[in-house]
Amino acid sequence: MVRRGEGDVMSATVAAALKKIAVYILGDKNKRVKLFMLIASIAAGFLGLMCLPVAVLSSLENEIEPPDIDRSLFTESALFESLDSEQQAEITNIQNQGQAIEDAMTNAGVREQTIKAQLIYMSYFHEVQNFYAESYAHLFAVVTNDSDLINAINSTYDLEIDYYEFIRTYTWVMNSTINEYMFTDSTTKNCVDLAAWAENAYISGWGYKSGAVGERDEADRIRYADNAGLMLGYLNYSPSDKAFGTDYNTLVFTEQGGLDTMPEVAGIGLFDGRQHGIYVGNGEVIYSSETVGYVTKDIVSNGGWTSWCTYEGIDYPQEVDDSEGSSDSEQPTPDETGNLKLSTISVSCIKAEWKAKKGVDYEVSCAPTNQSTGYTENIYFEFKSNSLCYITGLRENSMYKIEVRPVAEDKDKSNFTSASAAARTEKVEVIQTFPHEDGWTNCFAYENAAGLTLDPSWSAIQNCSVDVVTNTGIMRDEYGDYCVAMGTVYGYCNDRFLVELENGTQFTVKICDSKGDISYHDFGVGGKCIIEFIHADGCLPGSVAFTGNYGSYNWSGLNFDNIKSIKKINYGERIKY
Repeated sequence: MVRRGEGDVMSATVAAALKKIAVYILGDKNKRVKLFMLIASIAAGFLGLMCLPVAVLSSLENEIEPPDIDRSLFTESALFESLDSEQQAEITNIQNQGQAIEDAMTNAGVREQTIKAQLIYMSYFHEVQNFYAESYAHLFAVVTNDSDLINAINSTYDLEIDYYEFIRTYTWVMNSTINEYMFTDSTTKNCVDLAAWAENAYISGWGYKSGAVGERDEADRIRYADNAGLMLGYLNYSPSDKAFGTDYNTLVFTEQGGLDTMPEVAGIGLFDGRQHGIYVGNGEVIYSSETVGYVTKDIVSNGGWTSWCTYEGIDYPQEVDDSEGSSDSEQPTPDETGNLKLSTISVSCIKAEWKAKKGVDYEVSCAPTNQSTGYTENIYFEFKSNSLCYITGLRENSMYKIEVRPVAEDKDKSNFTSASAAARTEKVEVIQTFPHEDGWTNCFAYENAAGLTLDPSWSAIQNCSVDVVTNTGIMRDEYGDYCVAMGTVYGYCNDRFLVELENGTQFTVKICDSKGDISYHDFGVGGKCIIEFIHADGCLPGSVAFTGNYGSYNWSGLNFDNIKSIKKINYGERIKY
């Protein structure tokens, strides 16, 4: 976890550099004409950077004497109406071509470069005849860097664009806005767009300032972010509102392993024990550096990066989920001291055993290694002794870090030791998904295993034993499944299912008896009993006998609710309780 820093340290170098860019642009008549053409087109709706005139003047207040400006003029309608018919026609043409360029860039798969393409066209294509947006966009798609791009555009359209002049202008313009075209999915926070966010910050020349997350500084009109702020800015920025929120004040991350286990996925984090970077592919990382004073890009191997990580609030693809904790064994994993052993029991339960000292009590903690996918709402610790605990209420195919600590008095803290390790819950293979059953399905009736005397039920219940974890008295098989009766609509004896409840609770069941050719039987007033648990003879809790329903209670992490989904699954590995 990285907490937000405080302070107000400005990168004077970056601020001065961008100020010089503006002076350079406004100090040349030809460049000034192009810039104010840009401003005019912006006011007409092209690029949406209405703040540029004000930004120019505010950044130059110490360099030139600004003229008096009626800011009410800088609206789309007011500025457009102030132009003569010829100028209006030119602006309309620019708008139309701008839209054509946007469409062509999208079709060419380089939508994120739309502003660049529009800026080049608007600044340098006044004399170009027979312009076709599709062929223009193709150049952006096939050329890999800006220098070669400018050369290709000069050659194709017989222009003389100065590369360094363009880069100075482009950087300044990009710093004034957040590139709306870079997001692949503006409705989610995902690693692809996090990488694009980092690239945009680098291209746009963001500076470093403690406590900043990407907003423009009121004094110099430059965007800044500190190291954690580069990621927090993306998490807090709303593309639809074009504004920064405050949902994330702390960067929460999980180290997943060394760089040798890092998947080739843009948008995962890098960590060196002090600062974070965002991997953007091709062996490169972008980070906001206090040392250099701005957002910079480097080769991963050039830095001191020691591990890769994931960030809370960011969605990652399956290959990242599969790589989480990949340095840890999928089998019961001892910690470095050999004091802790973890065993996978089911999709929702991990068993923890440790070497306990006589007369010492212990506490156990459990946290998902991936905060964005891990399930924590119903984690329960069922202690069986001072050296054995079942951790329940977990999520299928999720990695959890578990720590065991002795409970010590203050005077004993010198001898305080702990052990930690990671383990993954059971991963299942789904064969079939069944339609959702509406209504009250939080009613789980019961039957006695002693009554299953005929095949196939008798055979199905063999090798099953009373559950040692939940104190329900329910029978459980050697695969971690609860023994149940279900209708033939779902399946037959020995079929396995993954059940998920509306509150997120998951567990697996095995059919050991049939309810007949139905999907449920009526229970009480309006109840639908789909799943009927099979309890061991003489082990039915009195509360369940009174209500007739396991669903009226919570059982050590088996927190009942209406059924969200039922999925048929294949068999996995046998387990030992």
